[in-house]
Amino acid sequence: MLILSLLVLAITGVTIQVLLHYLKLLLYTRRFPKAGLIYPLIGNANKLYDVPPEEILPVILKLAMKTDLRKMAAALGTKSIMMVFHPETTEAILSSNLHIGKSVEYDPLNDWLGGGLLLSKGAKWKSRRKMLTPAFHFRILEDAMITFNKYANNLTQSLLADGDCGRASLDIFPFMAKCTLDIILESAMGTGWFIQSQKSMDYPQVVNAMLRLIQHRQRSPWLMPDILFNLSPWKRKSDEYLSVLHGFSRSVIEQRRNEMKNSKSNDLGKRTAFLDLLLQARTSEGQELSNSDIQEEVDTFMFEGHDTTACALSWTILLLANHPEEQDRLYEEQIDIFGQENIDGLIENHHLNQMKHLEYCIKEALRLYPSVPVYGRTLESDVKLDGEIVPKGTDFLVISYLLHRNPLIWDRPNDFLPRRFSSDFSSGSSSTTTTTTNKNNSNNNNNNIEPKSLHRSPYAYVPFSAGPRNCIGQRFAMMEEKAILSTLVRKIKFVAIDRVEDVKPVIEIVTRPHRGIHVQCVPR
Repeated sequence: MLILSLLVLAITGVTIQVLLHYLKLLLYTRRFPKAGLIYPLIGNANKLYDVPPEEILPVILKLAMKTDLRKMAAALGTKSIMMVFHPETTEAILSSNLHIGKSVEYDPLNDWLGGGLLLSKGAKWKSRRKMLTPAFHFRILEDAMITFNKYANNLTQSLLADGDCGRASLDIFPFMAKCTLDIILESAMGTGWFIQSQKSMDYPQVVNAMLRLIQHRQRSPWLMPDILFNLSPWKRKSDEYLSVLHGFSRSVIEQRRNEMKNSKSNDLGKRTAFLDLLLQARTSEGQELSNSDIQEEVDTFMFEGHDTTACALSWTILLLANHPEEQDRLYEEQIDIFGQENIDGLIENHHLNQMKHLEYCIKEALRLYPSVPVYGRTLESDVKLDGEIVPKGTDFLVISYLLHRNPLIWDRPNDFLPRRFSSDFSSGSSSTTTTTTNKNNSNNNNNNIEPKSLHRSPYAYVPFSAGPRNCIGQRFAMMEEKAILSTLVRKIKFVAIDRVEDVKPVIEIVTRPHRGIHVQCVPR
């Protein structure tokens, strides 16, 4: 009888706690535009569960369009969430030096990436950021141009050969992923694996599979706690993927470690700064970094350094293939830079600064398809947002995909218009306001666009995040993308097979094409 009474008391106590927490969520969300009715225990998870991956962004976009286009309160499970997609509400969190801890949505990455630079926080993050910043010094980036040229030319040969010189269509994403993996391995890790020459390579495919698993876990609140995830069949799959991912990164580290031991000098190599820094680094106590310390950073940079860039390149090529006039303009720019007689020449650093239109095209592709569609932070204290308090502990999500398409900020937000990034762009429109466009007119057919890009907040466009936790490798990524696309455009004309509207983006930590991106690669 006593046991039964204690059990009833325990159940009653838990029920009261659940109800109090639910009431707290209701009081929180009622002060803001919200994502719909909040249910006990699951919050708004019903909006996303069982939704096909390619429909998640449209669902979020549809909900956001019913708000003030600044913010949207929600709950995932019992966790309160604030989504923002306006420069002013975005700046409130990304500019902060206090709220730099990643939100719980990143937790499923812990087993893979550990406490690397992406996920670490506090003193560890500051220490690692300071330690790794020299790896991206401009002189080291300039030395990477040799690597960019080599693997971009290998990529060109692969696309033309496998695409039968334009007679067959190709899904270009796997080709981009292999090329960028080759580049990050040689330029940052100092090891040449020649991934593009291997027809079968486990690592890129397993990265894809792991990201799909993580996405499924993120939108299933019952799988987020480790204790429940570990009891599910997904745990076995995760362990299988981790075995491949960690096995490959350990091989990379061991290969470079052996090369350094056999070298006559342990001086930092020009092409190997990142991994060499880790292998030679010392803590404040004078100790070497542990094997796990080194591996978590290598895993982080191998993933971030190849996958995000592969996505950016693939989306850019899709847009160029569907806008042949922009592709022709790029080709003309390349001829102006290299000359017709040297159109197959190698790229040097000074060439990159001349590629203005190419830069605009890359920036516009990153606006439409930011490689990282969501940035998450956990609030360390209460934050006032548009006059209302967002409580401490709330997960603050910057939805960059929506921010970059916000019709309050961008004219014709869904159109590919590289010239909006040109400093000398002009328009017949006299309006320069950044806040008055009617959201119902976001898809107008007016050929003129307002020069909002010249007056926008720096937090209106954040493809590499912003503030203290911005991407440490963004300059490397832009140089790499320009070098690869310059090489490709000079040698290949991309012909669209897939229309832009038929290629659905999916959120799998990065913005990936749901069923690939298919083009024909015709030699010039």
